[in-house]
Amino acid sequence: MRVNADRDRCVGGGMCALSAPSLFDQDEDGRVLLLATGPLTGAELEAAREAVALCPSGALLLRDSGDDKTADEQRGDTSASP
Repeated sequence: MRVNADRDRCVGGGMCALSAPSLFDQDEDGRVLLLATGPLTGAELEAAREAVALCPSGALLLRDSGDDKTADEQRGDTSASP
């Protein structure tokens, strides 16, 4: 599994960085920075699941490693697509 972070959707709540600091940080504007670039396993995966559940804006998603869909496509939100 991998985690996606949609910086445009992020509202800077910081729950990701608080719950999984090895996977997420925040930029100077408070928006999510994804530190995890590879597949997640074990404790990382559990931390990512918690961060996804806590994210107030829905900016985080878990996906299978082979899934090429964008975060909006995974949510079923096609309004952002051209």
